Amino acid sequence: MNYLALQKFIHCDLAARNCLIADNGVIKVADFGLSEEIYTKNYFNQFKESKSVKLPVKWMALESLHYGTFSEKSDVWSYGVLCWEVFSAGKIPYPGMDPIGLVELLD
Repeated sequence: MNYLALQKFIHCDLAARNCLIADNGVIKVADFGLSEEIYTKNYFNQFKESKSVKLPVKWMALESLHYGTFSEKSDVWSYGVLCWEVFSAGKIPYPGMDPIGLVELLD
């Protein structure tokens, strides 16, 4: 993640599902699909209005959900959730929580 930050790049979708392990054990971060046009949309407002989410809400920092703001800090939040995934043997975070309920819980 430090490498991405040094390149002034924000991943915006860091999760275990987007990490690949090479034969030599080196972990590679993949799936940079959310990085396009990320600063021009308020995804949480779209989410609240549409009630259908295509975003990784359970991995997103609150400022990303509320204001559409992504930064190195929001990637750090996602990294924390990724660590939880690893230490829980691949479980989905916040099991049984719907996206709206999760945001209300975290607020």
